[in-house]
Amino acid sequence: MWKFAVSVAGVGVGLFALNRCYFSGTICTLPGRLDGKLAVVTGANSGIGRETTAELARRGACVIMACRNLKRAEEAKADILARYGEGSRRALTLNVASSSIKRYLMPVKPEQLIIEELDLASLQSVREFAARICKPDTRIDLLINNAGIMACPYALTKDGFESQVGTNHLGHFLLTELLMPAIKRASPNPRIINVSSLAHERVQKCPEPWLIPASEYKPWTAYRYSKLANAIHARQLAKRLRKDGVVTASVHPGVVITDLFKGPLILRALMHTVLRPFMKSAWEGAQTTMHVVLANDLHSGAYYADCAPKKPNQMVLDDKLGDLLWSFSEKAVGLA
Repeated sequence: MWKFAVSVAGVGVGLFALNRCYFSGTICTLPGRLDGKLAVVTGANSGIGRETTAELARRGACVIMACRNLKRAEEAKADILARYGEGSRRALTLNVASSSIKRYLMPVKPEQLIIEELDLASLQSVREFAARICKPDTRIDLLINNAGIMACPYALTKDGFESQVGTNHLGHFLLTELLMPAIKRASPNPRIINVSSLAHERVQKCPEPWLIPASEYKPWTAYRYSKLANAIHARQLAKRLRKDGVVTASVHPGVVITDLFKGPLILRALMHTVLRPFMKSAWEGAQTTMHVVLANDLHSGAYYADCAPKKPNQMVLDDKLGDLLWSFSEKAVGLA
């Protein structure tokens, strides 16, 4: 019996080590404050978006929380302030990556968190959001295109696009273009960060068309296409914005335990129970985004994972495909 117990313990230790070394990934320990910076984070009401918002605010940024559900956005703001606000005893001890960066963290003030409605599945909502926040003197230092849906049943956006490519890519494409004047006014080196996924690396054939018809729809295929589009978009932005000093990147946050997955109930239950010990927390999932926000040696247009550059799917580097995606996106959102 004792041999069996030792074996089980050994397996447990091994799995825990695997979790710490592979699934949990690297923590951002870069120095730096973001005082006076304005950030826009889509999907800031939950998961990685909420933790990214919190980390940006702890570093001093003012964050526009761009969310579809305003009630959940208010709850997220209250949660951030409860954990990291001026009245929290844990504000400077909870989720501190290392002792070396503690001096760069400050309690979050309520006025640093600004809630705005944004539904990326509606191009009209995107236009209204941009019109509200983009004034002649607005400067946006950081745009974090974080919101997304994953592997959901076939559905259409309000504009008739397949929902995953429509929400994850086309909504963010239009948002980025409409906010571009305010981004270009910011200095130095404003940044646009697209939250992509390791899933994009599994696409083996050029997605043509990008919008999968209902008869051919597969939830995970559509998700991979949308994440490939996110990575291509970041690289194409880098090419087009080089002279403007705008820096871009796409990131893989890791295998994160969030509510993003909207698939069958049994699979969701599996993710939140059996697989949970081997997935990153939402705070850990925000670390590569924070690295890209703070890094001084960022490679514009590159793909990052675990706080380091990583080789993306070869299609991301295909400028012909990038031009085709750009042209398709411009026409789809009404910019061409």
